[in-house]
Amino acid sequence: MKETKENRIILGKNALFNILRVLFNLVLPVLVFPYVSRSLGPASLGMVDFATAVVSYFLMFATMGIPVYGRIACAKVRNQEQRLQKTVCELMYIGLLLDVVTILALLLAVFLVPRFHAYRVLLLLNGLTVLVSAVSLEWLHGALERYQYIALRTMGLKLLSVALIFLLVHSPKDAVLYTAINVLVQVLTALMDLALVRKHVRFFPLKELNLRRHFTPVLMFFTSSVAVTIAAHTDTVMLNLISGEYHTGLYTFSARIKSMLLALMSAGLDVVIPRLSLAYHEGRHRDFRTLLRTVGLFTFVVACAMWAFFTAFSREAVNILGSAAYESAAAIVMALVLSLPVLSFNFTLGIGVLHTIGRERFYARTMLISCLVNILANLLLIPRFQGVGAAAATLVSETVNLALYYRYSRDYLKDTFSHSRCLPILAAAVAAGALCYVGKAYLLPGQPLWQMLVFLIVYLIIYCPLVLLISKDARQFVNTMLKERER
Repeated sequence: MKETKENRIILGKNALFNILRVLFNLVLPVLVFPYVSRSLGPASLGMVDFATAVVSYFLMFATMGIPVYGRIACAKVRNQEQRLQKTVCELMYIGLLLDVVTILALLLAVFLVPRFHAYRVLLLLNGLTVLVSAVSLEWLHGALERYQYIALRTMGLKLLSVALIFLLVHSPKDAVLYTAINVLVQVLTALMDLALVRKHVRFFPLKELNLRRHFTPVLMFFTSSVAVTIAAHTDTVMLNLISGEYHTGLYTFSARIKSMLLALMSAGLDVVIPRLSLAYHEGRHRDFRTLLRTVGLFTFVVACAMWAFFTAFSREAVNILGSAAYESAAAIVMALVLSLPVLSFNFTLGIGVLHTIGRERFYARTMLISCLVNILANLLLIPRFQGVGAAAATLVSETVNLALYYRYSRDYLKDTFSHSRCLPILAAAVAAGALCYVGKAYLLPGQPLWQMLVFLIVYLIIYCPLVLLISKDARQFVNTMLKERER
């Protein structure tokens, strides 16, 4: 089915709701995280994040890459109800089996590993997210492009969590309550997701199913998921073990800023993945390339803007979101956001290309190599540079990712991104960021919140026209959007 104007409108609507969801997730931490960071302090915040990071490894085994694979697999058959129901059932059976094994392993680790005794309550609370992982069906909603529901559900539950945090979390002793609130939101999310896709959930006898057909792709996605999870949390765990909870708290504080920016940067790509998968599966390669080129350009433009702006205003961002105790985190923020332009390429090539065209084994291979590089870099850099070293290790591993993604997808890049010019966009971001950095010394000094708000507007006024002036791709993208609106 060829992409029509109606399909493009639906895609635009989905993107709007997903961006709204991400923006909501960005605004709330700006309001809540300063309160949490001050209430818990670096040490308790480090304990919470350490327990979350440890359980994330078990959650990785419980989900086995199903959240990513399930969205792509279900998107391919979403117009065939019975095949969709069987696919959902097969993946849920696999998930339930993995759940049982993983919960038992987590319980053994919590009670037998001496290092975990001090974190026992936090680990067990986070373990509830593993328990409900098999019925967490956001991947099915994503395959069906129900981004309006996902956005509204996310915003409603986030507001509930904010209310509970302000009511119950007041001091470092409330670390358990803070963890319980976060876990409650995830459990409610899973139950709501299951309840609202009941018509697509039908339990078939095992003899009518073909679970084996999912093993190879799930294993590939699991391998990549292992590497992604290890890469995402190795810095936190190793920093805790090498440098202690204080430096871990500073780093996780900075990583939260980066994660908020990453969510916004990848919002457009998340929406397009099911459509990319369906277009490639139906042989509509022209539509596939057009969508990929559009989302790649959007992601890179946003990533460059975020990197330059938050490099110029890293200290102000730390002052707004934290307190004097987190002042040293400014250097870590600068080091972390340096990887944003690289990550924009990685998202487009890794998820947009390799995942959707069936090259999962290359994606998994890349992530495993990157994971080993990350561990080695952390071992070399953390003892000397603490949090900044962990951030630098992340940049090194992401750069390795980019080199390998390019190698495995370059045949597609030739026809898809042959006219892209990334350096002018990067130069525009640097120029706008430099002007704002110089200007902040003269406008609203000592008022970080108002400085960031005012200069964000100034930055966009400078950056957007520069991008349109020097980038042919950006001009073509805007012209296409304007023509679609006129039809």
